[in-house]
Amino acid sequence: MINDLFLKKALNIRKEYLMITNDINMYEKMVSEILNSLDSNSKELEDLKEKINSNKITDIEFAKSEMLNIIINLEDDTNKTGKHINILNERIEKLRKDEVDLYREIREKYPEMFDDDIKEEIQSYIKSLS
Repeated sequence: MINDLFLKKALNIRKEYLMITNDINMYEKMVSEILNSLDSNSKELEDLKEKINSNKITDIEFAKSEMLNIIINLEDDTNKTGKHINILNERIEKLRKDEVDLYREIREKYPEMFDDDIKEEIQSYIKSLS
């Protein structure tokens, strides 16, 4: 009963949703790697502190340089992840907008249909193609 154009839009929204879900799993791994990097950088900072306290490093400029390198590495990792998360957020927001727009279009075209009937027809269409 629902026009194929709307059903295909719903299918595309579903595909994008599945891709985003898959990407979220990838980003979870990336965040885990950053946590490991944080731990590693924390240990490096602690080692640097111990070397300074035990006078193994006496050159303050060298110590500053080492600390700055550790912090820059951490910031780089964090920025990379932040970019990926921002892109993911944009995709999720676009997906939400597409879903709302499609729902509005269907409601305008088929005002007599109940929400459950719309949902059932779209789900049946998607399942038939899987």
